[in-house]
Amino acid sequence: MVYTITVEDVGEQAISFINFVKSLSHDYKFLQIKPADETNTLTTEQEVELSRRFQYVLQHPDEGKSWEEVEQ
Repeated sequence: MVYTITVEDVGEQAISFINFVKSLSHDYKFLQIKPADETNTLTTEQEVELSRRFQYVLQHPDEGKSWEEVEQ
């Protein structure tokens, strides 16, 4: 199971809380702390699916539509 906790405050209490959770992550390997810009990465399954679709497009270039066609 995965939970996301967002801390948007940069005050003393927020920093103290983040430091506390970081200290816990050293003892509990199931706990991972990532900055917000790293939480929006793709899962392994999503990367595999995107790779599969990209390979399909490369192998079947005539099956797609141009941006102009899609935009219309």
